[in-house]
Amino acid sequence: MKNLLHSGKFWLKTACFGTLAAALAAGGLYAALHYVFSEERIRSFAAAAAGKGGRSIRYGGNIGRSLLPRPTLTLNDVVLTQPHSSTPAVYIKQTQIGLSWRNFFSDATEIEKWVVRNADAALTLRPDGTWNLQDMMSAGGSIRINRLIVENSTFGIQTAYGQYRLQNAGVNVRAEASDGRPFEAAAEVRRDGMPPVQARASGRLHARNGIWQVPELHLDAVAQVSGHKLAVAADAGLNRSGTRTDARNLRLRVDSDYHNLHLSAQSPSVFWETGRLNVNSFRSTFTAGTDESRWDGTLSLDKTVIGADTATVGNFELNTGNKTGTQQSSATLAGALSWARDKGLRSDNIRLATLQEKQGTAPTRFAGLFEGKFDYRQSVLQAQLAGLFDRQPAAVNLKYSGGGAPKLEAGVALQKLSLAPYWGDLQNRSGSLYPAWLREERIPETAVQFEIGSLDTPVLQLDNFKTLFAADRSGIRFSDFSAGLYGGTAVGSIAVANTSPPRYRFQQTVTGVEMRPFLQDLFGYHRISGSGNAFIDLAAQGASRAELTRSLNGIFRLNVADGAWIGIDMNRILQSGGNTAVAAAADGSPPQTPFRSFVLDAAIEKGISRHSGTELQSDSLRIVSSGHTDLAAQTLSEDLLVYNARNTAAKPVPLKISGAPENPSVTIDFQRLTSGLTTRAEKQKALADTLRGQWQWLNGRQ
Repeated sequence: MKNLLHSGKFWLKTACFGTLAAALAAGGLYAALHYVFSEERIRSFAAAAAGKGGRSIRYGGNIGRSLLPRPTLTLNDVVLTQPHSSTPAVYIKQTQIGLSWRNFFSDATEIEKWVVRNADAALTLRPDGTWNLQDMMSAGGSIRINRLIVENSTFGIQTAYGQYRLQNAGVNVRAEASDGRPFEAAAEVRRDGMPPVQARASGRLHARNGIWQVPELHLDAVAQVSGHKLAVAADAGLNRSGTRTDARNLRLRVDSDYHNLHLSAQSPSVFWETGRLNVNSFRSTFTAGTDESRWDGTLSLDKTVIGADTATVGNFELNTGNKTGTQQSSATLAGALSWARDKGLRSDNIRLATLQEKQGTAPTRFAGLFEGKFDYRQSVLQAQLAGLFDRQPAAVNLKYSGGGAPKLEAGVALQKLSLAPYWGDLQNRSGSLYPAWLREERIPETAVQFEIGSLDTPVLQLDNFKTLFAADRSGIRFSDFSAGLYGGTAVGSIAVANTSPPRYRFQQTVTGVEMRPFLQDLFGYHRISGSGNAFIDLAAQGASRAELTRSLNGIFRLNVADGAWIGIDMNRILQSGGNTAVAAAADGSPPQTPFRSFVLDAAIEKGISRHSGTELQSDSLRIVSSGHTDLAAQTLSEDLLVYNARNTAAKPVPLKISGAPENPSVTIDFQRLTSGLTTRAEKQKALADTLRGQWQWLNGRQ
């Protein structure tokens, strides 16, 4: 034996027999490979894969076969047709089917690895909850697939809720283990009008007797929305049996860098059956904002059913809150919802509650509690709400029309509204009087009819207030304005043009009003009291009250009866010989000049009011004046002629009034009094005679 092992002739024979055996084995394997992948068996396999739905499969003629690492068949340009048609339903650029070696020793077909590249298919969800390619899921008979890989494929998905497209889609289903088949899937999801979404899913699949289970499905999706990253993660246990798909213990999380948004939600049970999504209970919470302004809220849905043409929510409740360094706001919207494709979205028992609280002792505001209904169809929203606003009865009717030219129409009725809790904010906005929301690109054309029984502000009270508020990007208008004001009535209009800075137009006719508070509120002037009428037509432009006052132009007409000129006692001035240091009356009331009538017709230009022929009449005096008032600087300059009302032949006393209205300087106008006189003696005599004559008629002697 030792000599045999060292024999070259022995090894030569062994090598020859080994080579021959290997060649025979290889030849046998290749012969078996061509037998297994013969044209007839390929056609049989294709027919089994097409199923019994009347589909057919065709493929290109360049068929590839390889032996290692496993017997593999390569087909190109594979087309699966629609049932009983030659129209393509699925196109596959290339597919490789790698068989298990056990196929050589068994009649059963076992695919060790099936790779599909560059597939293109259209999937449609039917109204009964089945898919158009669902018959393929049970095709293949006894064919067993251990691993399935789909690469760089495209799938169009059509549902009752819209069309989607999965691009660069990939699926990797690995061999089955005791706990199921591990799988991973990824795709770029696209839909018209939406940003692309990068989505990935993973889990373990159990499939037995037509029941598909994924006990722990995980889904991740990422998108860029308006330049901000949006990430969604979901976990659930899936179960599909027949036409029903259940999701147990659904957990959802949404995160975005847009206002630092975070949302979490959960539902114990969600299921899909016969084209309907059923959610018995759904709860979610969210937070957003910065340290300076934080938003949070909750959303709950109960007994929700969503179908292709209808949807209902037994009850929903949305709670939102906003907190800043100075205030906290909250709102709650709740009720039942129903939707139908032909009838739109509606609710017959909607409830709305709102509240805003500020730090310190400031009163609450925006305290609303309303109930009502709404209807939304074909881009038109109509709502009717009634309840309380700031603890006063209120009602709101509105209609919003979307589309190419949005339009908002509404009617608002309030029994009483106090602006005191809001007045500070209105004053703080004096540097930007035109509302920012009216500068938005898609601001609707707005028309709101207001009716308020009593409107209180810190400076005035309006009764039976009515006006039509209209607004769009061009400006704001308060037309058909009417109200009870200071014991009288007021009608007119206010307009604000959306320019930079804004332009204002104020037109008002008042009748029978108390003039002192009216003039105080309008011009900051409170030196005229009495009851009367006024006509005002003013225009101004500016971003602050100071700018508006300096640019003020227009006309102002005043007719007052049975009043007084506050701050000046003309009788005592004349009695004192022109001494302006006249003290208040003994009871502490300021000096004043009573009158029966006062008529003023002024023109205002660049914040300066000018008038001439202004006349004041009392039982003892008749005063005619001309002059001007600088409304911005709050200074005046008046030239007066004081006549004896009982003796028209008496010579009038000329006076000059100047300075601040709060403390004016009153002096006798010696220049006019002595006009035409040349000597000092003549001037002194004229002054003495005039004052003596005035003293006499002021004491009733003439």
